[in-house]
Amino acid sequence: MAAKKIMKLSRRESQVLLKMKDGLMNKQIAYDLNLSPKTVSTYKQRIFQKLKIDNEWDLAVYVSKLEGMKPKKDKSKWLSF
Repeated sequence: MAAKKIMKLSRRESQVLLKMKDGLMNKQIAYDLNLSPKTVSTYKQRIFQKLKIDNEWDLAVYVSKLEGMKPKKDKSKWLSF
């Protein structure tokens, strides 16, 4: 079921999600993907809506479960967006 939700993401949303998973902040994601930070923020909101997730930490847990890994214990990277 979780994989079906991931499949609903656009290519760009998936790219942003992977950067978020790596702990990058909006400005870093924007730079890497040649987007504005505002556009990254918009993609993040769409990701949260499509996956029915409320915050970055829950997203980290969600993605980690999909990968079969535990999220980093340091929540600060996920909460700094």
